[in-house]
Amino acid sequence: MDMNANYGGFAMALSTDPVWIMNIVPYTTINTLPVIYDRGLIGSYHDWCQPFSTYPRSYDLLHAFHLFSHYQGHVGGCLLEDIMLEIDRIIRPQGFIIIRDENTTLSRISDLAPKFLWDVTTHTLENEENRPEQVLICRKKFWAIV
Repeated sequence: MDMNANYGGFAMALSTDPVWIMNIVPYTTINTLPVIYDRGLIGSYHDWCQPFSTYPRSYDLLHAFHLFSHYQGHVGGCLLEDIMLEIDRIIRPQGFIIIRDENTTLSRISDLAPKFLWDVTTHTLENEENRPEQVLICRKKFWAIV
């Protein structure tokens, strides 16, 4: 799932792989669903301050591109922890979460992730302007009560 799909670029990057990508456009952004549909992709509108209509543990991979900072500045926006809780609900155990956002937001996520039983690794990549950008790769731990 691409949680902030914009024009569906993440799904197009994986289009040659045998995977389905659900493209989600936050309802507070520009309506880019027609572009996503024109590319032959699937998608939906959603407010990440609300639960996503899916079964728990439905997704193997979530991609969040500037999703957390998008909701930070909005009136009536939700807390970062609320979005992380919803991510934790819909990602499968051993599933991956790729997070690209502002450094302050990534720092907060890195601090909170172990509380959700996520393993976190930080990688530094170059963005479109050839500047370094941090990317978090999180993996939800598999745990059982014995």
